[in-house]
Amino acid sequence: MDMTTQHDFVLAKPERGNRYALSCSIYFFDSPLKIIVNIGWNELVRDVIRHVMTLYRKNKDLAESKPLQYPDNPERYQLYFIDDDESDHAPDYDMGPRNPDEPIGEFTSLAFVANKKFKGGQGASGQANAGESALIALQTEEQRKALQDKD
Repeated sequence: MDMTTQHDFVLAKPERGNRYALSCSIYFFDSPLKIIVNIGWNELVRDVIRHVMTLYRKNKDLAESKPLQYPDNPERYQLYFIDDDESDHAPDYDMGPRNPDEPIGEFTSLAFVANKKFKGGQGASGQANAGESALIALQTEEQRKALQDKD
């Protein structure tokens, strides 16, 4: 079975001896489940997330045991530093997620977790946003009518 999707994204593996090369353990969903990626430490966090998602989907054991809930939506995931005081795989939520527009840096282990604050136009949060927009439009219409009545 071919696990390729239109959203596959693979970063170039740094050449042997490259001073920017990094071997990083990515732990999934606050568990010991991990993969090791070989990337350049100057790659953007958003690109590393996309790369990790592709590797995850292509790894039969990972994909079958715990499929990604949003396999083609990298904005739904974040990378966190590891909280060494907690365990070797626990995300450090106090530090917050890595900025997606910054380089990954020279960190040898990171936690891959769902973005709990994701605000998209789909699902329950999208329905709430649509409801809020309708309420604002209604309030604006009432305010406009009230102003017309004063004139």
